[in-house]
Amino acid sequence: MSRLAFFWADELPFGKRILTLGSKGQDVQYLQALLSKLGIYDGEQLGCYDLLTIEAVKAFQKSYQLPVDGVTGPDTSKMLAESNIHNRLVYEPRTGETLSTIAAKYGVGIQAIKGPESRKRLRKVDFERKALIEKRDIILGVSQEGETNSINSYFPASLGQDLLHVKLEELEVLTKKERRFPSCRSLVLDMTGKTTPRLLKKVLQWLRCENEVEIIWWTHEKNLLFPRANEADCLIISPQIWKTMTDWSREIRKILLNYPCTRLLLHFDLRGRENNQEGEERFLSARESKVVHLNKIGNPRRLGETGWLHYRYKTKEKEREVLLPDRRTIRGILNRVDGFNLRGVLFTGIQDWVETLQEESNRYFLANPRKMVINKQGLA
Repeated sequence: MSRLAFFWADELPFGKRILTLGSKGQDVQYLQALLSKLGIYDGEQLGCYDLLTIEAVKAFQKSYQLPVDGVTGPDTSKMLAESNIHNRLVYEPRTGETLSTIAAKYGVGIQAIKGPESRKRLRKVDFERKALIEKRDIILGVSQEGETNSINSYFPASLGQDLLHVKLEELEVLTKKERRFPSCRSLVLDMTGKTTPRLLKKVLQWLRCENEVEIIWWTHEKNLLFPRANEADCLIISPQIWKTMTDWSREIRKILLNYPCTRLLLHFDLRGRENNQEGEERFLSARESKVVHLNKIGNPRRLGETGWLHYRYKTKEKEREVLLPDRRTIRGILNRVDGFNLRGVLFTGIQDWVETLQEESNRYFLANPRKMVINKQGLA
């Protein structure tokens, strides 16, 4: 028989009630401690929900894509409980320091140093206020050498800190027929166009809870499947580049209404691409991309302010049209990832872009690079 537990209002644990102006208790004090850790609350932690607390909550809500009302309701409480919101460095500048010296200390560009409340880039050091440097995951998808259909190819003996890319059907074979489970720290599960069997959902929960495997759910904008909180730690979305080259951020805003920004990664393939006569997208090889540059017709046209470059070129007496990225394209992607406060970004088809990606990432945040082992078939 269940028993009721009674608490005084000021003794309730955090998240059990809505907090607003005038609320008092240990949950308000806990909220103030969290906001202080984030660098956006400098008041006393006395457990009284005052005007200073309201302004700090508003700053938090604005940064994390929540309705800005200054009230700590269920959505705000849930976001504050996310571990990734603390993936930031709150720095107190010392006398004589400049933006350049702080940036050099952490290996970032001066654009990565922001004010904690506004998250806007600082123009100069204010020694009476804290500075903020945020961290993001930058995942580089690296293809395995050679084509193989062997299921063992998905689970190399030593992965180190790498992520592992696995298709849903491969994981089903392992768990159902072979009774084997992946031994890795992070598993990227390709969910494109699939539904998850109930048994596999239990496997995912077991991997996360018992084996402490990070489950990253990779889905597609056309077949968007949101995992539950106990099924995955993170969601990867691949925007439709050709059709939404200049406004893919609109789709991301819609997703953020249902999924927290701290668990969302965007995926971009940096290979050139073209649409064939049937309207299907085809990726270009590195050699084909060079041919485009050599045989281009006129100057390329950029789609949007920081979008892909649209090339017209001639090959075998035929005119063709393709899209290719450049440094400015990458810069635009990273700027939006930073603006949305997302967990990070996955790049595949990186070819000669590795150094550029690391350099450009640190313009906006402290990049945490990770490598993902991916089967070539997963890139088609």
